[in-house]
Amino acid sequence: MVGCNVIEVVKLIRDKRGFAEIVSVLLITAIAVVMSASMVQLTQHVSEEIAGSINEYSAVVSVSGDGIRIVNPTITPIELSRIKLIVGSQPVSIRDANGNGVWEPAEAITLRIEDRNGDGIIPVTLLVDGKEVFYTVYAKPIILHSDERFPSIDLNVTASRGKLRIEISSQDDSVVSTYKVQLGDAHNKLTPWRIKGLIDPHDVSDLVKELKHFEEKGKKGYLMEKYSEFHDTVEIPASVLADKAYVIVYVKDVTGKTSSKVVELYKYYPQLTNVSVKVTSPKNGEEFWEGDRIPIKAVVTGENAKGVVLKVDGKEVLRRKVTSNPFYISTEVNLKPGRHIRLLLKLGIPLVRQAIASQ
Repeated sequence: MVGCNVIEVVKLIRDKRGFAEIVSVLLITAIAVVMSASMVQLTQHVSEEIAGSINEYSAVVSVSGDGIRIVNPTITPIELSRIKLIVGSQPVSIRDANGNGVWEPAEAITLRIEDRNGDGIIPVTLLVDGKEVFYTVYAKPIILHSDERFPSIDLNVTASRGKLRIEISSQDDSVVSTYKVQLGDAHNKLTPWRIKGLIDPHDVSDLVKELKHFEEKGKKGYLMEKYSEFHDTVEIPASVLADKAYVIVYVKDVTGKTSSKVVELYKYYPQLTNVSVKVTSPKNGEEFWEGDRIPIKAVVTGENAKGVVLKVDGKEVLRRKVTSNPFYISTEVNLKPGRHIRLLLKLGIPLVRQAIASQ
């Protein structure tokens, strides 16, 4: 049977990346999402071969009493024997749901990341095929009674050449340790775009000593001065922002105090205002026998929509110019098991991704 789950992120992604890239992107995203909730990320190093892939998709991550649970959203089976995750100096056990040692498509793995030494510092190293591809250090928020300010945030935002460019500057009276960029839609659903630790790995140990000395003596050291401010630039393709309403930037200091600023996208892409597409058929969870004609119906609302394109596995089956508000589309398709339907809404930017039906 073919199942259609409406308005949901595509569950299985065809990925032509190398093995190291796929594994690293999935695990790094999961670790960042889970750890940043209660810890401060001090540093991060990513190998060049995977650095360009970090932002492109996120693993499905949840936390329970069993630890961190990560679903493989690609169509690539991943042999767990090729992965080693080290916390402190000890390897972490990674368990797949069916216990065969292969992280299969749509299957979940579980793992735990704990402060085994009890010192509040958690270094995490990821190796793929024996090669280090990722290193980060998390720490419990450091208590500094003399640190009363929240970190400042200044944003310089421009939109050109198909990208939204955000220049981020921040200052703090202690140490700026992490910043995070998330994309929000009209329903306030947030998608991680970048989470970055700012401290050089070689400076972590000495910086922690300086912070303790500062708490005792009130005198800042060289590294505290060095990391009391930062400047960085984030670029986001306009196509990624097509179904988003805003970008939010967070900055966190080593004590855990967090500041944020919101970038409202309508100011830079007016065509995104009040435009939406809703799939009315098939219904959420509806199933069909192979060979059935599957009805696809949707309604487009808003003043700035130019056209609608319906694709099945990359093949265009319907294209319509939007001539009214609201605008209704209807067609039928045959869908084999495991295939996906994608509905695209064309606006004044390269591509807008919207509602889909999947396996």
